[in-house]
Amino acid sequence: MVFPVGIYWGKDKPNNSNDFLYDFCNELTELILNGIEIKDDVGNLKKAQIVLQVFCCDVPAKSFVLKTKGYSGFFSCNRCFAEGEYINRRVCFPELTSMKRSHDNFVNKQQEEHHVGHKCLFFLKFQE
Repeated sequence: MVFPVGIYWGKDKPNNSNDFLYDFCNELTELILNGIEIKDDVGNLKKAQIVLQVFCCDVPAKSFVLKTKGYSGFFSCNRCFAEGEYINRRVCFPELTSMKRSHDNFVNKQQEEHHVGHKCLFFLKFQE
């Protein structure tokens, strides 16, 4: 089952994604570890397992949540280690042979320039 956790709007975005997601991460961690009890059609309590598989974000929200460079940054590519070049008033990634980004080198911050801080989402258990 897929459902939105939150949809927000306003004049400003939160300053820090960890502060913004702190309560969510704690509650989700508890749900993943302990599951949740729900009533079936007959009223019997059943324990349901909570599984986290994916976050769906637009590009600015993704960099905010993952604490990576924004889409206009020189080290902002989420797929590879290419350094962007400023061409015709925009950051472009013309290099086609750059090393691919993997989960491990992302988590280990192998390219420090891509990251802008530590994220609380690392503590969540994703299903592989």
